[in-house]
Amino acid sequence: MPRVKLLDRQKIINIACNEYWLNGIDKVPIAKIAKIAAISRPGIYIEFKNEDNLQLETLKHYTHFFDINVIKNYDDYNKYPNNLKLHLNLLINDNKKPPGKHSCLEYYDEIKRPSGSKGCLFRNSVIISNKLGPLTKKFINKFEKYRINQFSKYIIGMKNDKKFKKQLNLSDSAKYINMLFSTVQIMKNIDSSKRDIKRYINISLEPLLEESFRNKYKFK
Repeated sequence: MPRVKLLDRQKIINIACNEYWLNGIDKVPIAKIAKIAAISRPGIYIEFKNEDNLQLETLKHYTHFFDINVIKNYDDYNKYPNNLKLHLNLLINDNKKPPGKHSCLEYYDEIKRPSGSKGCLFRNSVIISNKLGPLTKKFINKFEKYRINQFSKYIIGMKNDKKFKKQLNLSDSAKYINMLFSTVQIMKNIDSSKRDIKRYINISLEPLLEESFRNKYKFK
């Protein structure tokens, strides 16, 4: 029986991240990842046990850098008052570096986007999570709850700054914003124009924002 070639675990995760991001996490068989890595499928199964574990580890890798450079910033509204707009811009513009100095710029040096991919790997995984294994689905649900909690913190800051309508329910508003990201991702997947996406975001955010602040927060 031939020996299974030793593999580089991180290399496999990096390849999986690129392929999942480019083609969809539910569309890439282990055989394709093995072929790109020039290693046998049994080697990947020995290391990761099954496809569910490989998908789980890949999303953990992706969300780690995304969290510390983008999602974590929602903790401190006073320090990052434009984080929501910046975050939405990342999705609209396929993570092209925004102008100016931002904490999230480190994200680009740590996660290399494959050419031709659209939007966010995690958001696409959320959208099709019913097709994924139990471990990956559990992780997605946990990270989604964390995101919503981060949005809640940010909304409190916006309310205190008189930019977000105080009468709106905090939990519902955070879930609404989280769902906005999924809708924008779907629009990108069907090749909606940036103009239409920005118009949709503006219409969606308008009921949440104080009238005096709406024009400053508009996507143009």
